[in-house]
Amino acid sequence: MHESLCCGIGSSQPRRRVGSLAVRSMVVALGSREASLQLGARRLLVVVGPRAVRPLVEALADPDAAIRREAASVLGEIGDPASAHALIRALEDESADVRAEAVGSLIALWHAGLVPLLRVLIERPLSARLREGARHVLRGLAELGLRDEVASVLGALDGAEPAPAVQAAAEVALRRS
Repeated sequence: MHESLCCGIGSSQPRRRVGSLAVRSMVVALGSREASLQLGARRLLVVVGPRAVRPLVEALADPDAAIRREAASVLGEIGDPASAHALIRALEDESADVRAEAVGSLIALWHAGLVPLLRVLIERPLSARLREGARHVLRGLAELGLRDEVASVLGALDGAEPAPAVQAAAEVALRRS
C-alpha cells in the first residue's frame, strides 16, 4: 500500500501514515528560501510528530545551517524526548542560530531534556559551547519552575573554574532529578 500525506483542511491529525519519503521532503523544504513552503513544511512536520523525529535529528547534521536551525526548532515543537541527545549535540553547533534553537527546544522538553543534559555535562565539562548552551537551558528551566533542581549547576557554570565544579554539581542534580 502506498503511504501518503493526507490531512484534511484544518485537521491537526493525519488521516493516514506519512511515508518516510514525504517526511524527508518536508525536512528538505525547511531550507527553502520561500517562506510559505518553509512554514508549511514546519507545520506538517509538527503534525506528523514522532515519525518526523529521526529525519529531523539527521537534519541536525545537514551542511545547511538554515536546515539545522529549523530542524532544531521543529524538534522542540514536537517535544519528543527521543530528540534530547541530538539537541544537546546541537548546543555545540558552529552556528549560533542553531545553538539558540537547540536551547529553546531543550527547554521545551523540560525534564526529558534536563536529565540527559546533566549527564553530558558530567561526561564533557570542558566543552565551552556545551557549558554556554547548558547555562541558557538551565536558566530557562529555572524560570519555568525548576530553580531548585538547577541552581547548583548554574552556580558552577558561572564560577571561575567551571569544569570540575560543573561535573560535581551536575552529579548532585542528577541524583535529585
